[in-house]
Amino acid sequence: MAAGPGGGRRRRARGDFGVGRPRTDSPREVPELSRQAEKLSQDLLGAQADLDRKQADLDRAGQDLTAAENAGATAASDKAHCVVCLGSAEACEITLSRLMSSW
Repeated sequence: MAAGPGGGRRRRARGDFGVGRPRTDSPREVPELSRQAEKLSQDLLGAQADLDRKQADLDRAGQDLTAAENAGATAASDKAHCVVCLGSAEACEITLSRLMSSW
């Protein structure tokens, strides 16, 4: 409570906390504030949808990277088997049978 006229106590108006922005009493400001709030809400929803799309793209890129790394490791392993294969006919048959079973 605050001191009213003549030194008596008066009740504060609802929403009047005595700090920050004063309470708006103009009914004309309410529709404008409502429009601003609606626009901000729509902007937030759009930004969230955009973030979700970009996160999905990032996830797919991570999966593609993992697949490429695995393919590179497989190619390096296959290349090592081919080098062994050039050593002897018997080694070639063994390596070839191993490669065929892994496919």
